[in-house]
Amino acid sequence: MAMPFRLIAHRGAPMRAPENTLASFRIAQQLGATEIETDVQLTTDNVLVLCHDDTLARYRLGDRRVEESPYGAAASPPPDGTTRSAAARRWRTRRVRPEAQWKARLGRVPAMRADRSATPQDWARWRASGGGDAAAPSNQHVRATTPLCELDFGSWFSPAFAGERIATLPQLLDTHAADFLFHIELKGAHPRLAAETLAILDARNLLGRSVLTSFSLEQLRRARAASASIRLGWLVHAIDEPVLSVAGELGLFQICPLASAATSDAVARALRVVPEVRAWGCPREPAAARETVRAVQAAGCIGITTDELGWFRDTKPA
Repeated sequence: MAMPFRLIAHRGAPMRAPENTLASFRIAQQLGATEIETDVQLTTDNVLVLCHDDTLARYRLGDRRVEESPYGAAASPPPDGTTRSAAARRWRTRRVRPEAQWKARLGRVPAMRADRSATPQDWARWRASGGGDAAAPSNQHVRATTPLCELDFGSWFSPAFAGERIATLPQLLDTHAADFLFHIELKGAHPRLAAETLAILDARNLLGRSVLTSFSLEQLRRARAASASIRLGWLVHAIDEPVLSVAGELGLFQICPLASAATSDAVARALRVVPEVRAWGCPREPAAARETVRAVQAAGCIGITTDELGWFRDTKPA
């Protein structure tokens, strides 16, 4: 019997909430996600944080590198994604607009006031219709020494998420251990990243519910050296002979090609070497996303990461 095609929530629900935050994964769960993908990096004080980009620039938090920053205050952060430190509370009070002011501005858009599911496109339309400077507050003045746990990782996306904190891998796992299968992408070049990630998973008995992926062959080699049994997936732009050779050498569980490169012939060749082929690069437009899902499913892929599960509610893949 053919297994159902798997839609994997890419960074949670990034069309509805700031990517890789606990809010994003909560919304993904509400949308029916059973598998999620996230990105993990290791900070200078050895905390595994969930962040895609190498630097903080896209989040309006300056241009410093995540790997060169401390998580700060909490060696054991609370599971709700907030911080109890007085310094963090003082920073939030100074840097984020008062809630009453946000509510007054949001009142101009009743449909967006009811919950926190407004997309970036919704906010763009709101600003174009007169929202003005009620867009996300600027964080360009954040001090270069401010710990990551005190930064606002929500306002860059929309005012409704002002004050959302960066999530850590332990927070995600402790909150959703029973809810998801985890596809964890190893980001950056830190030599201990793979081993630290494996230790966190092992401590929670979640190695069997996880796949470690990376574009970095070096990180995959480190992961395999640390664990003979962990399932590994290599993110690639195309399936070619060098990729197949390395997949066999490392005993990969998945080859993960760009969706446009996942042809029937390429997938068939990959499946002679690995148990699964999982695609990435699903478009951020509904019709194109559905067409891409149909194409990679027909080619033999077991699943794909997607930014919006809601697009497939009425037209689920077979």
